[in-house]
Amino acid sequence: MQVERRSAGKVWIRLRGGGSASRLSLMLKINCFCLFQGFYKGGKFVFSFKVGQGYPHDPPKVKCETMVYHPNIDLEGNVCLNILREDWKPVLTVNSIIYGLQYLFLEPNPEDPLNKEAAEVLQTNRRLFEQNVHRSLRGGYVGATYFERCLK
Repeated sequence: MQVERRSAGKVWIRLRGGGSASRLSLMLKINCFCLFQGFYKGGKFVFSFKVGQGYPHDPPKVKCETMVYHPNIDLEGNVCLNILREDWKPVLTVNSIIYGLQYLFLEPNPEDPLNKEAAEVLQTNRRLFEQNVHRSLRGGYVGATYFERCLK
């Protein structure tokens, strides 16, 4: 197993590959420090990408390893992003997914939620949603759920 670290601006990538040439598996860990605007400004979020044998015809499996209060990311880290499901095309890359994730943090989509409570608050009380996001980023409770601090 080989581990590399590469930096691309404010995104760190750790690569781990294993298996034989006929069974490629690749795990990427991406630390995003790139949020300079929006509700999640200043947040640090870690994502893991599992690239399977079917890539590029099948999308990577993406998980958010940082618990976050977000309509499109549930508390287990599952991510709801259209290009990871029905809109995936073999011409898309991991870079496309990173841009999609950045967009999700800039423009959360309450119409296609995994965290239905966060989506409802975003739709009905934007100010309360913003307060909940800031509370979660600083480290604290939103309802009965505790969030670790994830501000850089």
